[in-house]
Amino acid sequence: MGVIECEMGGRLDPTNILEKPEATAITSIAYDHMEYLGSTLEAIAYEKSGIIKAGVPCVIGPTVT
Repeated sequence: MGVIECEMGGRLDPTNILEKPEATAITSIAYDHMEYLGSTLEAIAYEKSGIIKAGVPCVIGPTVT
């Protein structure tokens, strides 16, 4: 067992090669990496949610509003 940290997280993250991880986590959804993830919280959340996989638990941290 190990912990694999994402870069900025999400849909295009290299950790998505793992087909069935034990769990996934999104530490926060905030206005970070906007040049890559989008300019709205909705767009950023969409990109970050790309790490979520069917049948795999996902922990999500706070959302900045």
